[in-house]
Amino acid sequence: MAVCLNAPAVFRFTAPANPALHLYAAKLMGCDVSKAKPEEAGEILAGAIIDLMRRVGIPNGLAAIGFGPQDLDKLVAGTLPQHA
Repeated sequence: MAVCLNAPAVFRFTAPANPALHLYAAKLMGCDVSKAKPEEAGEILAGAIIDLMRRVGIPNGLAAIGFGPQDLDKLVAGTLPQHA
C-alpha cells in the first residue's frame, strides 16, 4: 500500500522525463492513449492508477490515511535512511 499511495503523484512528477513510457504504462492498464499529448502522460497514468485503487479499495494519498501537513517533517525524515 505504501508504494501505491504515492504512485499517482510520483508518476505526475516523473512523466516529463519519459512521456512515451508513461503513456505505454497507461495503455497497458487499459487507457486509450491514441490521442494523448506527451504533456498529458502523467495525469493519464495517475488517473489509471487512481481508478484501480478505487476499484480495490485502497485509499488515495497520505491524507486519506490520516497524515497531514504537520506530519511532513517526520515522513521525510523516515525516508532518509532508505537512501543510505
